[in-house]
Amino acid sequence: MSEDPLNILNTSVTASVTRVTEYGVYLEHQSTEIIVLIIDVSDERIRRLADLFAVGDKVSVYISEYIPQTKQYKGTMKGSKKDDNVSK
Repeated sequence: MSEDPLNILNTSVTASVTRVTEYGVYLEHQSTEIIVLIIDVSDERIRRLADLFAVGDKVSVYISEYIPQTKQYKGTMKGSKKDDNVSK
């Protein structure tokens, strides 16, 4: 099993948007980076993440994986919190 330095795997956290790209949203939680790929933002088709998210936004994200090589977490916004994040 992968290490989990913040002990947040399989939990939802609130994180701040630090960067928005064409393929994903980068977040920060407790000085640790979380990446959410565009396919993990919503079940709905999203054309541009920059239309939905801006640096500094606070979002809810479910932490699904820890990647030790990059010391990043991977998350998803799909599910119960989707509407909170996407309906801006």
